[in-house]
Amino acid sequence: MATLPVSMRVKANRSQENDGFPRTSLQSACSCSAKTSESSKLVKTATLLVPGASLHYQVRGQGPLLLLMSGGGGDADALSALAQSLEADYTIASYDRRGYARSPLDDPGDTSIIPVETAGDDAHHVLAALTSEPAYVFGSSLGALIGLELLTRHPEQVRLLVAHEPPTHTLVPESERPPLPDPNDPASAAKYAAAIGVKLVAPTNLPPEVERRRTLNGKHFISREARSARVYAPDLARLATVTSRLVLAGGEEGRPFIAYRCAAKAAERLGVPLVEFPGDHAAPSVASPQFVEKLRAVLARA
Repeated sequence: MATLPVSMRVKANRSQENDGFPRTSLQSACSCSAKTSESSKLVKTATLLVPGASLHYQVRGQGPLLLLMSGGGGDADALSALAQSLEADYTIASYDRRGYARSPLDDPGDTSIIPVETAGDDAHHVLAALTSEPAYVFGSSLGALIGLELLTRHPEQVRLLVAHEPPTHTLVPESERPPLPDPNDPASAAKYAAAIGVKLVAPTNLPPEVERRRTLNGKHFISREARSARVYAPDLARLATVTSRLVLAGGEEGRPFIAYRCAAKAAERLGVPLVEFPGDHAAPSVASPQFVEKLRAVLARA
């Protein structure tokens, strides 16, 4: 059976539990124009059917489109604090990557590694479903790697990519790369987080459904995404032709850690400056006023 074009395979979510956020029609979810002042108070959700998966995505705010892509284990809600800080001036889109709790694979029995290239295709499809114009893109950690892949293969879709500490491990010596978390050893996740400069703190009093999603997404990252990120080699030759659309960023507090060094090495190889942001590797999810102010300034220069 022929695969329908992605733009024809979108369905709206209606009357579903949404962690307190209202569901609206596909027209509202996919439109990035003619927003009212009330729109910034809503989160619109929909499902985008792409080859091999169904992607949950959400849209909020008003203004030019800004796609937020979180780090490993983070879903469409992971950067919600950042989204809330920017939604008055930007239409914010985010999504659950394929295989996450709300973005099931067509084949539930598929346990293969998900390449960064495939994740980049998914980001391309999400943007294509929302706009025909170039969009702002912000990626954190694994989301930054995916952003590099998106910019490499679909530069016409990107007005500016801010890639915050992409773990470009293939650009640094093997001896500097921390051991990947072991799916069979829960303690290994904390060790890996420490190596990239993040202290894991388990949230408390989460609704059971949110806790279930977090657990599933974390396991999916460790077993399906972390290894593909480790071997991903950005196409530096092609990225060098689009550096006017790229900002590589690192957290000021992350200088001693591998993720910052990876970002610095990528900037060095591309001959562009590394732009420092307040905070550490996890700063995008915290979204301090200082971090938000810096991001606003960087986006405004595009």
